[in-house]
Amino acid sequence: MNIDVSTTALLAMDLQHDIVSTEGKFGAGGLGAAIAEAGTLNRVAAALAAARAADMEVIHVGVAIRDGLMPNISAGLFAGVMESGACRAGGEGAEFAPEVAPIDGELVVMKAAVSGFAGTELDAHLRNRGIRNLVLTGVMTNFVVEGTARQGVDQGFAVTILRDGCASATEDMHNFSLTVLEMLTAQETVADFVTALG
Repeated sequence: MNIDVSTTALLAMDLQHDIVSTEGKFGAGGLGAAIAEAGTLNRVAAALAAARAADMEVIHVGVAIRDGLMPNISAGLFAGVMESGACRAGGEGAEFAPEVAPIDGELVVMKAAVSGFAGTELDAHLRNRGIRNLVLTGVMTNFVVEGTARQGVDQGFAVTILRDGCASATEDMHNFSLTVLEMLTAQETVADFVTALG
C-alpha cells in the first residue's frame, strides 16, 4: 500500500455512542456487541494514531439529528432514527466514542443522511486541501462506509476501505458490502495502513 500523505485523508465515520456502544440506542440492539467482538474501535484508534503521527488529514463524520432536518423520513432507517431519538444534536448519544474521538484541529462533519458527503461541507473541504485519496473506516459498513465510498468515487476521489476498520450488525452484511465495493475501491487492513505510514 503506497500512501501520499499530502493528498490523502483518513475518515472515521459514525463512531458515536448511540451507534457503537452496547448502551447506545442502536448499539444496544446487538450492533455494539458485534463491534466490541470484532475489535473495530481499537483498530480504528490504531489507524488514527498512525495518521496523526504521519501528519495526515483526519476527518470525523457523524450523525446529528435535529427536528425538521431529516432528509427522508419515508426511509425505514431514517424513520427508525427519528423514532428512537438516536444521535440527537448536542446529546450524549451523538458524542464520539472516547477511544476514537476527534482531537484539536481535526475537522468534524455532521450529517443527517447516510453518506458523509450528503448535505455537508466535506467535498469542499477536501478539494480546498488538495485531497484526492480517501481512506475510510466506520460503522456500519453497509451504510455510511458504502454510501460515502460510492459518492466519493462518483465525485472523483480514489477510495480505499480499511476492511477491519469497519463493522456491520452482522459479518454477512459487512462482507457482502465489501464484495459489492470491490469494483469501486481498494481494500486493505488497518495493519497494512499503519505499516505503509511507517
